[in-house]
Amino acid sequence: QPLFVNNILLKLVGGKKKTAESVLKSLSNARQVPNPWRFKRFNPIQTQVLPRLLESDSNLFIGSPPGSGKGVLAELAIMKTLLSLGQPDLKSDEFGEHLLVYLTPKESSCHEKYEDWNAKFGEESFWRQNVVELTGDSTADLRLLASANILIATPTQWDVLSRRWKQRKRIQNVSLLLLDETHFVGGGEYGPTIEIVMSRMRFIAADMDKKKKAAGERGGRMRILAMSNSIANARDVGEWLGASASEGIFNFHPNVRPQPLEIRVQGFEINDFSSRMLAMAKPLYNTVANQAEKKPVVVFVPSAKQAQLSAIDLITFALAENDPQKFVSHSAKDKVDLPLEDAALLHTLENGVGYCTDTMASRNREYVLHRFATGKIQVLIVPQSMAWELRSAQINAFMVVIMGTQFYDGREHRYVDYQLADVFQMTKFANHAASPAVKCVLFCHASKIKFYAKFLYDPLPVESQLEHFLSDHINAEIVTKTIESKQDAVDYLTWTFMYRRFMKNPNYYNLQGATNVHLSDHLSELVETTVNALEESRCIQVVEEEEDEENEGEERLVPLNLGMIAAYYYIKYTTIELFACSLKADSKVRALLTILSSATEFSDLPSRFGEDKKLEGLAKHLKFSVAAGGDYGQAHVKTNVLLQVHFSKQHDRLSPALRQDLDFILRHAVRLLHAMVDVISSNGWLKPALAAMDLAQMVVQAQWSSDSPLLQIPFFTRDMLKKLGEMDLDEEVETPVDILSMEDDARGNLLPLDTQKMSAVAKFCNAYPDVTVQTKVQQDGKNLPQGSAVSVKVQLEREGADEEDEEEEQDESKELGLVNACHYPAKKAENWWVVLGDSKKNTLLSIKRVPFASARANVALQFAAPDEIGSHTFQLYVICDGYAGCDLENEVKITVVQGEDTEEEEEEDEEE
Repeated sequence: QPLFVNNILLKLVGGKKKTAESVLKSLSNARQVPNPWRFKRFNPIQTQVLPRLLESDSNLFIGSPPGSGKGVLAELAIMKTLLSLGQPDLKSDEFGEHLLVYLTPKESSCHEKYEDWNAKFGEESFWRQNVVELTGDSTADLRLLASANILIATPTQWDVLSRRWKQRKRIQNVSLLLLDETHFVGGGEYGPTIEIVMSRMRFIAADMDKKKKAAGERGGRMRILAMSNSIANARDVGEWLGASASEGIFNFHPNVRPQPLEIRVQGFEINDFSSRMLAMAKPLYNTVANQAEKKPVVVFVPSAKQAQLSAIDLITFALAENDPQKFVSHSAKDKVDLPLEDAALLHTLENGVGYCTDTMASRNREYVLHRFATGKIQVLIVPQSMAWELRSAQINAFMVVIMGTQFYDGREHRYVDYQLADVFQMTKFANHAASPAVKCVLFCHASKIKFYAKFLYDPLPVESQLEHFLSDHINAEIVTKTIESKQDAVDYLTWTFMYRRFMKNPNYYNLQGATNVHLSDHLSELVETTVNALEESRCIQVVEEEEDEENEGEERLVPLNLGMIAAYYYIKYTTIELFACSLKADSKVRALLTILSSATEFSDLPSRFGEDKKLEGLAKHLKFSVAAGGDYGQAHVKTNVLLQVHFSKQHDRLSPALRQDLDFILRHAVRLLHAMVDVISSNGWLKPALAAMDLAQMVVQAQWSSDSPLLQIPFFTRDMLKKLGEMDLDEEVETPVDILSMEDDARGNLLPLDTQKMSAVAKFCNAYPDVTVQTKVQQDGKNLPQGSAVSVKVQLEREGADEEDEEEEQDESKELGLVNACHYPAKKAENWWVVLGDSKKNTLLSIKRVPFASARANVALQFAAPDEIGSHTFQLYVICDGYAGCDLENEVKITVVQGEDTEEEEEEDEEE
């Protein structure tokens, strides 16, 4: 019998009727909640899971078809955990110390979940929790972690934070860990990170339970709830995550979806991809026209270009049948009330067919989706890349048509199949609430019919891909000293899903046999290969200990500087090896740009058909040449070209797809440049470090280091800069701060902008840092012995700082200052490098990077006094990583005298 929502909530809150009503209201308020509860009964799958979910605190694995309501189960698990922690605490205005974590592989799913749960569980809801979404910027994420109650992140973002779990008590005290889309553990893109993160959290939970038992403490254990599509080896996945095989693993067959889904697979014998897509056009029209019953249809196609072509084909076929309004609802024959630049889109919308792509302007995309959601168009066509960006609460289709199962992969120069996880996600949108059953039609090559017929009806087998991505994760654990020997590494791997699958499917993992001896040999070989790769890249060192009675001379794994940098900045060991080999004492911006572009992180950039010709055309107008003819299809060349286009602010020359690629590059580039600065400073080189810092400013503000700082201002053009040079002003205007001090008439003449644009200019100029620096050298820099440790205290102060600012600085809840950068695609915390060096000798003596979001920041630099006796003058550089033109340079003078130790040594030498 299905369970009623009211009864379950009443039981959950201990029989308090008013509390149950308040909880239900916070979950089902359609005006405030993006994805409200619209049901009065739980479906059969939820009904079977709920008793175990609510009556115990044990780990659970739930595998069921898309659209089974696993999100509702996650929300119930959150409510149960919060109630057990005494939440909401009505007596206190402060957030509690508890932490619940939700992980999902796709960033778009994180955004959707944050908006939904912030409405259901956030400050303004009944639960009054601090719901946060991680940004990917480690500085900002650490601050978010400190105050979060419900934290939403991708496995990669959580991996960055949880690597140092021994130093971060918040991570040790996670009460509930929710993992969505667990079946991605079998994919190469997300799988290894999911596997490592979940294995680590299981290890943390076991370690904390052991410590609490030893201390005689009770309660507070971490609960894990993993949600997945139906998978064939659910028992292995569930047991790996700590779920009981008899009571904690719920794995439902794909056929038991609460809303029955009729799937039909249609094959096409044509081998050529383009010809096959043409052949699918008429069957697509027939399927929509004859089987959709005038109900909403979503069509997934291989590319954005095909989305437009298929939309035009549908209305063309309808016109040929003298029924041009075939897909238009009779109650919705209104004009398109949004000015669209795309004439084809305007035409198709008026005829009841819409298409949207991930490269379309967000306003237009939302408008098309709104017309589909309100029934004004019957057919929505989207590229397969948007399957994870669409919201199932917004898209309610009676039929889903998957028009082709391949897309062009430029890196491999061939058409590749969709991942099965993506195909399952597409079927999720067949969820029309008013229909007792829904449909999915899949068009594919004839040779694939049996494959899809099997895996769309049967659970999906999942295998680990960790073996191919192990080096970076082992390096991170060596740095945090979780692994200190090869035996530790073998023990570490026993926590992974891969270890459980070795014996179950030895052939897949290239084991020679299925005995314990074969397993042990394979693990040892795997660890040995990984350690050797890290040692060759100079990330770690293998040190042999001396033999004694207790120690048999075991080899220790010791992290080296490069390995620490790679782990701290979350970059691949191959990238850090490239940096170490390629950077030189005389490297300039051009060389650094080439090295940055060659980072392994950019090797997965997609390459689309015909894109190399477009890049070659762009490269003709760049400041630096990048490649010989024929190389424009390579990822490092594409990265270099797009970065230079970005620095030149020529974004209008890029196609929407290339703009997307540039956004991906920019999100990674600053982190890589921070690592590059650390590698350079480890070698003691000053000028390349300053050049790398300039490059970081160029990436964030989209301009060359030689450009005027005024060009950072939104809507400020080179024509305005020329006009400024011709104006007769009392004071020079060189930085955004100077714009604020101009006379109103002069400023209005220079910036003839409307109110909205002028507001953006004012916002930038007010945010632009106007910083002063004060330095104090130990003993005033006088009479410092040779080789002695010298301390330089540096105070950074923003112009206009006062006592109130100082009080705010002490407030830990104060948000980090974010850089105002209109061409940078993500939030960026403002950081400053404080560098002490000798420009004449190209020597870097000391460096620190500090977040500087409040009124003042204090930094202490240490370095060794030179051996040469006499006066020395060093340069102190204060450089921002997010704004150009605000850097400062001071001189630091010291006097070195002969050290006492040196005199004694001289006397000893004379006696000898």
